Amino acid sequence: MKKLNSINWVAFKDDKVYLEDVPITIGINIIDWLKQFSSLKYSIEQADYNERRKYITFSEYLNIVISSFDDVVTDISVYPYQFQSSPYYKGDIIIFDKKLEVPFLSNDIEKYFPDIKVKRPPSKVIDRFLPREALEYVVNDRVKLEISMGRSAELVGSISLKYV
Repeated sequence: MKKLNSINWVAFKDDKVYLEDVPITIGINIIDWLKQFSSLKYSIEQADYNERRKYITFSEYLNIVISSFDDVVTDISVYPYQFQSSPYYKGDIIIFDKKLEVPFLSNDIEKYFPDIKVKRPPSKVIDRFLPREALEYVVNDRVKLEISMGRSAELVGSISLKYV
């Protein structure tokens, strides 16, 4: 398998996230994965509240964040374009074989996640969600996708693959 030297597209498919053609899954050892599959510069930051929790970012792609606990991947997050916000991922984002239209409007969530449970229907009058509110889309008994609204509730701020 090739090594990452750029990330022009990210795809969420089943229980994996593909950075270009290189898959990454929840539960793998991130240090081994980085050595084997990445030639990109990256940084590892330790969480202030727990020295076992770390955040991995690629130097040129700060908007893709891999979280780990004891070097085991716990979630992978991508931050799509939001108005007046940075950093955001500038490449293509593909969700279950559909290319994401950016900005990712919260009223369009069902277009990409048809079976998702949402309390309120789309509206052109009032905000459907609260800022930073999150929805879960269960992929299987092990992982879920979490869709979090941005500071402005009409936009999705992040898409993350996480443990259930």
